[in-house]
Amino acid sequence: MTDFTVQSDIIGACQFLFAAMVLPTLFNEHAAVPRLTSGLTTLGLFVIAGTFLTMGPLWVSVLGSLASASAWLAVFVFRPVMTASPERSRAGGA
Repeated sequence: MTDFTVQSDIIGACQFLFAAMVLPTLFNEHAAVPRLTSGLTTLGLFVIAGTFLTMGPLWVSVLGSLASASAWLAVFVFRPVMTASPERSRAGGA
Protein backbone atom coordinates (compact mmCIF):
# COMPACT_ATOMS: atom_id res chain seq x y z
CA MET A 1 0.00 0.00 0.00
CA THR A 2 1.27 3.46 -0.88
CA ASP A 3 1.99 5.89 1.94
CA PHE A 4 0.13 9.17 1.37
CA THR A 5 1.00 10.75 4.72
CA VAL A 6 2.77 13.80 3.26
CA GLN A 7 -0.02 14.42 0.75
CA SER A 8 -2.59 14.01 3.51
CA ASP A 9 -0.77 16.57 5.64
CA ILE A 10 -0.71 19.06 2.75
CA ILE A 11 -4.39 18.55 1.93
CA GLY A 12 -5.33 18.78 5.61
CA ALA A 13 -3.32 21.96 6.11
CA CYS A 14 -5.05 23.55 3.12
CA GLN A 15 -8.46 22.48 4.43
CA PHE A 16 -7.72 24.04 7.83
CA LEU A 17 -6.64 27.21 6.00
CA PHE A 18 -9.90 27.18 4.01
CA ALA A 19 -11.84 26.82 7.27
CA ALA A 20 -9.99 29.81 8.73
CA MET A 21 -10.73 31.88 5.61
CA VAL A 22 -14.47 31.32 6.11
CA LEU A 23 -14.41 32.76 9.64
CA PRO A 24 -14.58 36.44 8.57
CA THR A 25 -17.76 35.63 6.64
CA LEU A 26 -19.18 33.86 9.66
CA PHE A 27 -18.49 36.76 12.04
CA ASN A 28 -19.48 39.58 9.68
CA GLU A 29 -23.10 40.34 10.52
CA HIS A 30 -23.65 41.93 7.09
CA ALA A 31 -22.20 39.05 5.07
CA ALA A 32 -24.70 36.99 3.15
CA VAL A 33 -23.78 33.86 1.24
CA PRO A 34 -26.30 32.07 -0.98
CA ARG A 35 -27.78 29.09 0.86
CA LEU A 36 -27.25 26.88 -2.17
CA THR A 37 -23.53 27.74 -2.20
CA SER A 38 -22.92 27.19 1.49
CA GLY A 39 -25.16 24.12 1.67
CA LEU A 40 -23.60 22.32 -1.29
CA THR A 41 -20.09 23.26 -0.15
CA THR A 42 -20.86 21.79 3.28
CA LEU A 43 -22.24 18.60 1.75
CA GLY A 44 -19.28 18.24 -0.62
CA LEU A 45 -16.73 18.71 2.15
CA PHE A 46 -18.43 16.11 4.35
CA VAL A 47 -18.33 13.68 1.39
CA ILE A 48 -14.63 14.44 0.90
CA ALA A 49 -13.98 13.84 4.61
CA GLY A 50 -15.76 10.49 4.37
CA THR A 51 -13.76 9.59 1.31
CA PHE A 52 -10.48 10.36 3.07
CA LEU A 53 -11.68 8.27 6.00
CA THR A 54 -12.10 5.23 3.76
CA MET A 55 -8.63 5.65 2.22
CA GLY A 56 -6.69 4.64 5.30
CA PRO A 57 -4.99 6.68 7.99
CA LEU A 58 -5.34 10.09 6.31
CA TRP A 59 -6.39 11.68 9.59
CA VAL A 60 -5.05 15.16 8.89
CA SER A 61 -7.09 15.31 5.67
CA VAL A 62 -10.17 13.96 7.45
CA LEU A 63 -9.92 16.48 10.27
CA GLY A 64 -9.14 19.37 7.92
CA SER A 65 -12.13 18.52 5.74
CA LEU A 66 -14.37 18.23 8.78
CA ALA A 67 -13.16 21.62 10.05
CA SER A 68 -13.83 23.24 6.70
CA ALA A 69 -17.24 21.55 6.38
CA SER A 70 -18.16 22.68 9.89
CA ALA A 71 -17.20 26.28 9.13
CA TRP A 72 -19.36 26.25 5.99
CA LEU A 73 -22.19 24.61 7.93
CA ALA A 74 -22.02 27.46 10.45
CA VAL A 75 -22.21 29.97 7.57
CA PHE A 76 -25.22 28.08 6.20
CA VAL A 77 -27.00 28.16 9.57
CA PHE A 78 -26.05 31.57 10.97
CA ARG A 79 -25.71 33.93 7.98
CA PRO A 80 -28.79 35.68 6.61
CA VAL A 81 -30.44 34.46 3.46
CA MET A 82 -29.46 36.57 0.47
CA THR A 83 -32.28 38.49 -1.11
CA ALA A 84 -32.32 40.58 -4.24
CA SER A 85 -31.51 44.21 -3.59
CA PRO A 86 -34.28 46.72 -4.31
CA GLU A 87 -32.14 48.31 -7.05
CA ARG A 88 -31.74 45.02 -8.88
CA SER A 89 -35.42 44.17 -8.52
CA ARG A 90 -36.48 47.50 -10.03
CA ALA A 91 -33.98 47.07 -12.87
CA GLY A 92 -35.50 43.76 -13.83
CA GLY A 93 -32.76 41.68 -12.18
CA ALA A 94 -30.11 42.76 -14.64
